[in-house]
Amino acid sequence: MSAVRAPEITAQLVEACVATHCARHFPTFYIKAAGEVDVAYVAEGRFWPVEVKWSEQARPAELKQIRKYDNGRILTRSRHYGTVHGLPTTPLPLALLRWPDCRGNPE
Repeated sequence: MSAVRAPEITAQLVEACVATHCARHFPTFYIKAAGEVDVAYVAEGRFWPVEVKWSEQARPAELKQIRKYDNGRILTRSRHYGTVHGLPTTPLPLALLRWPDCRGNPE
Protein backbone atom coordinates (compact mmCIF):
# COMPACT_ATOMS: atom_id res chain seq x y z
CA MET A 1 0.00 0.00 0.00
CA SER A 2 2.97 2.36 0.19
CA ALA A 3 2.56 3.03 -3.54
CA VAL A 4 -0.86 4.55 -2.91
CA ARG A 5 0.66 6.96 -0.41
CA ALA A 6 3.01 8.37 -3.05
CA PRO A 7 1.16 11.33 -4.64
CA GLU A 8 2.56 10.82 -8.15
CA ILE A 9 1.66 7.14 -8.23
CA THR A 10 -1.78 7.84 -6.79
CA ALA A 11 -2.42 10.44 -9.51
CA GLN A 12 -1.39 7.94 -12.19
CA LEU A 13 -3.69 5.29 -10.74
CA VAL A 14 -6.60 7.73 -10.69
CA GLU A 15 -5.95 8.73 -14.33
CA ALA A 16 -5.88 5.04 -15.29
CA CYS A 17 -9.20 4.44 -13.50
CA VAL A 18 -10.85 7.31 -15.38
CA ALA A 19 -9.46 6.13 -18.73
CA THR A 20 -10.61 2.56 -18.08
CA HIS A 21 -14.05 3.70 -16.97
CA CYS A 22 -14.48 5.83 -20.12
CA ALA A 23 -13.26 2.99 -22.33
CA ARG A 24 -16.04 0.76 -20.99
CA HIS A 25 -18.64 3.12 -22.41
CA PHE A 26 -17.09 5.15 -25.23
CA PRO A 27 -14.35 5.09 -27.87
CA THR A 28 -11.49 6.52 -25.81
CA PHE A 29 -8.20 8.20 -26.74
CA TYR A 30 -5.17 9.96 -25.27
CA ILE A 31 -4.01 13.27 -26.75
CA LYS A 32 -0.35 14.20 -26.89
CA ALA A 33 0.36 17.45 -28.75
CA ALA A 34 1.92 20.66 -27.42
CA GLY A 35 0.53 19.43 -24.11
CA GLU A 36 -1.52 16.41 -23.18
CA VAL A 37 -5.09 15.50 -22.34
CA ASP A 38 -5.47 12.50 -20.06
CA VAL A 39 -8.64 11.13 -21.65
CA ALA A 40 -10.55 12.03 -24.79
CA TYR A 41 -13.68 10.14 -25.73
CA VAL A 42 -16.47 10.34 -28.29
CA ALA A 43 -20.10 10.24 -27.18
CA GLU A 44 -23.14 10.96 -29.35
CA GLY A 45 -20.89 12.16 -32.15
CA ARG A 46 -19.08 14.71 -29.99
CA PHE A 47 -15.48 14.75 -28.79
CA TRP A 48 -15.00 15.23 -25.02
CA PRO A 49 -11.50 16.02 -23.67
CA VAL A 50 -10.93 15.42 -19.97
CA GLU A 51 -8.00 16.31 -17.75
CA VAL A 52 -7.64 14.54 -14.39
CA LYS A 53 -6.08 16.59 -11.59
CA TRP A 54 -5.68 14.62 -8.39
CA SER A 55 -3.13 17.01 -6.88
CA GLU A 56 -4.01 19.92 -4.62
CA GLN A 57 -3.15 22.46 -7.30
CA ALA A 58 -3.02 22.60 -11.07
CA ARG A 59 -0.32 24.60 -12.81
CA PRO A 60 -1.27 26.59 -15.93
CA ALA A 61 1.35 24.70 -18.00
CA GLU A 62 -0.42 21.41 -17.16
CA LEU A 63 -3.66 22.77 -18.61
CA LYS A 64 -2.44 24.30 -21.85
CA GLN A 65 -3.81 21.52 -24.08
CA ILE A 66 -7.23 21.23 -22.39
CA ARG A 67 -7.66 25.02 -22.75
CA LYS A 68 -7.75 24.56 -26.53
CA TYR A 69 -11.17 22.86 -26.34
CA ASP A 70 -14.36 24.73 -25.55
CA ASN A 71 -15.90 21.62 -23.98
CA GLY A 72 -12.85 20.49 -22.02
CA ARG A 73 -13.45 19.33 -18.48
CA ILE A 74 -11.21 18.91 -15.48
CA LEU A 75 -11.99 16.19 -12.97
CA THR A 76 -10.61 16.88 -9.50
CA ARG A 77 -10.40 15.37 -6.05
CA SER A 78 -12.42 18.31 -4.71
CA ARG A 79 -15.86 17.61 -3.32
CA HIS A 80 -17.29 20.68 -5.04
CA TYR A 81 -17.79 21.96 -8.58
CA GLY A 82 -15.58 24.92 -9.36
CA THR A 83 -13.04 26.40 -11.74
CA VAL A 84 -9.30 26.14 -12.15
CA HIS A 85 -7.65 28.88 -14.17
CA GLY A 86 -11.04 29.68 -15.71
CA LEU A 87 -11.88 26.08 -16.68
CA PRO A 88 -14.82 24.21 -15.12
CA THR A 89 -14.05 21.42 -12.68
CA THR A 90 -16.15 18.46 -11.61
CA PRO A 91 -15.58 16.24 -8.57
CA LEU A 92 -14.13 13.06 -10.05
CA PRO A 93 -16.25 10.59 -8.06
CA LEU A 94 -19.45 12.35 -9.19
CA ALA A 95 -18.32 12.29 -12.82
CA LEU A 96 -17.68 8.54 -12.66
CA LEU A 97 -21.08 7.91 -11.09
CA ARG A 98 -22.87 9.89 -13.81
CA TRP A 99 -21.16 8.30 -16.82
CA PRO A 100 -22.63 7.08 -19.19
CA ASP A 101 -26.10 8.36 -18.30
CA CYS A 102 -25.23 11.97 -19.05
CA ARG A 103 -24.82 11.79 -22.84
CA GLY A 104 -21.09 12.16 -22.69
CA ASN A 105 -20.78 15.21 -20.49
CA PRO A 106 -19.50 14.23 -17.03
CA GLU A 107 -21.40 17.05 -15.29
